[in-house]
Amino acid sequence: MEQSELQPGDLLRVVLRRIWVVVLFFVVVVSVVAVGTFRAVPIYKSTAVLIIERPTSPNVGVEELLGSMSYFDSKKYYQTQYSLITGRSILSDLMGSIPFHAWPEFEGMADGEILSALEDSIEVEPRDASFLVDVSMTGRDPHEITRAVNRLVKIYMDHNNETTRQSIASGTNFLESEIPELQTKLETSFKNLTEFQENNNVLSDEENKGIILDEIKALRASLIQLEDRQDELHGRFESLMEAKQGGASPEVLAMILADVGVSRQVEKLREEKRLLEQDAMVIGARPSYVTSELASLHEQISGKDLAIGAEVEMAFRKLETELEETRRLVKVRKAREGQLYEASQILYRTLNEFKRLQDIYQRNYDLFDQFIQRHNELAAAKNAQPNNIRVEFPAEATMAPVRPRKALNLALAIVVGLLGGLLLAFFFEYLDDTIKGRDDVSRYLHLPPIGFVPAISNGRRVETGNRDLITFNSPQSIVSEAYRAIRTGIAFSGAGDERQVILITSASPREGKTTTAINIAVAMAQSGQKTLLVDTDLRRPRIHHTFELENSRGLTSVFINDFRLEEVIMPTEVENLYVLPCGPIPPNPSEILGSARMTEILDQLRSMFDRVVMDSPPTVAVTDASILGRLADSTIMVVSAHSTRKKVASQGKENLMNLGVNLSGVILNNMKSGRQGYSYSGYYYYGEYGSDAKDDAD
Repeated sequence: MEQSELQPGDLLRVVLRRIWVVVLFFVVVVSVVAVGTFRAVPIYKSTAVLIIERPTSPNVGVEELLGSMSYFDSKKYYQTQYSLITGRSILSDLMGSIPFHAWPEFEGMADGEILSALEDSIEVEPRDASFLVDVSMTGRDPHEITRAVNRLVKIYMDHNNETTRQSIASGTNFLESEIPELQTKLETSFKNLTEFQENNNVLSDEENKGIILDEIKALRASLIQLEDRQDELHGRFESLMEAKQGGASPEVLAMILADVGVSRQVEKLREEKRLLEQDAMVIGARPSYVTSELASLHEQISGKDLAIGAEVEMAFRKLETELEETRRLVKVRKAREGQLYEASQILYRTLNEFKRLQDIYQRNYDLFDQFIQRHNELAAAKNAQPNNIRVEFPAEATMAPVRPRKALNLALAIVVGLLGGLLLAFFFEYLDDTIKGRDDVSRYLHLPPIGFVPAISNGRRVETGNRDLITFNSPQSIVSEAYRAIRTGIAFSGAGDERQVILITSASPREGKTTTAINIAVAMAQSGQKTLLVDTDLRRPRIHHTFELENSRGLTSVFINDFRLEEVIMPTEVENLYVLPCGPIPPNPSEILGSARMTEILDQLRSMFDRVVMDSPPTVAVTDASILGRLADSTIMVVSAHSTRKKVASQGKENLMNLGVNLSGVILNNMKSGRQGYSYSGYYYYGEYGSDAKDDAD
């Protein structure tokens, strides 16, 4: 089902509705805390303030001989000191000097139990960003715990002094046993270093190291150039050999030499030959040329060819010679490079070994020097009083207990009592799944509320007598006014037809439907309308008891014994109100109510009365109400506030709606004054205004 948005007023109404839960929980919590607080034995606390500084070099143990205290070592040191203060060794000494068996809180305890209790009662708390440490103890007697705290601090300081002296003595013995061996190691390492330096001429090697590196660098650059030249010459030589083996002419070989730039002389001869060939062509092209001149040119050309061949051969031999020389130089340079590399490796090994011996000597020297310095410090501090731990403020007795803190406990009890009571109230509200008011009617049943009836009580506003007739017996009461308001609501709703038959029902028994039907009928009769109240609850009829009528004849008599309606309808002491009792209870109520004869009877009653109000059985238990609802002009369902469960009410509504019953709305019965935000103060003052002197005197 849809849920409406929760409003602040809803929360207030929940609190008011469950105020007894809030008050009860508050009273219980505050009472329990108050009793416990004021009956509790007061506990006092005494605190001494120590200064625990980082130990100086002469006062530390052997483990500190080889270096200063790091952050993590410092943290470990302080944690150790805090543990020692509450350690069993110091607490055992404390028990030996203070008679804890006489303390009330330790009465009847064994030594081991007292020791465990002391561990729980002593607290060591360092102060941030300082060397200050609070050593506290709690107990019942402020003077006794003050004396115990100061004694504990004294035992701890004595223990620390003794431990420090033992550490100094142990360190001194250790140093005296180790120094001779360290001195021997130092002398041996110095001797090894000196001999190695003399035998290997280390100083000269240092100088040679730079010379060899420079030579290797220059040799590498030269070797790269030679290898490039070797590759170039080898390429030229291979080209000439290939052409020569292929039978190339000197002219072609000359061209190759010209292409690779081996010889400028070859290029010059080729140019001269070209010019001679041009002259021969010019002379040969003349009509009349001198044969001897042409022959001379050809002879010169042949000479050039021979010269080119000789020059090519000479250039080839020269190229071959240069290539061989280049190869030789490359081989020589590489051999030299290998020699230099091997020499550098030997030099590096020599220098590294020298460096290693130097490091060994330096470590031995530093360690020997530290041991000598520490031995001198310990010797000077052997009889000195350690001063890294001292008392800044001794413990003093305080008469203000730390437990119980009465004001704080009561304040917390009040807060917890209020909050817990509110939470418990909302929890009970969550568990309560009953219909409570107008919002629940609209939210869960989706029906309009026709009216609200306050819970009937025996207060001064309700006269004694039959409560079913409260509208007649106490017309000035707020309950009677509520029924008159419901009568008005019916008149102004769709259910207010002048010839309307109204069915009053409920989802389950004990919701007040019969009382509601009776009082609505009385209110209608009091308005001047001729009204008939019909008891159609053929299973458990009750209306005849209210009006003190005989039930020997009634509605069932019309069906069974063929009585006429005029014979079974009875007048009442209420003007304009008549009652049609149930009559003898039949074995088949549903068949009677669903018969065509019932329809005829209702049509006849419409012609006889202005209003016909029918009381029927609950809808969830039997189907009688659903059958009658189809015959009635309007059906109204009564719901008892804070009694009818939401699921039951919804089921009752569904049973009616599924059979096509015209369900006009809901009357919310047994409303408690002030709940759900509805107040009946208006009815109350109306009754005050209309009451007579006798009412006021009651």
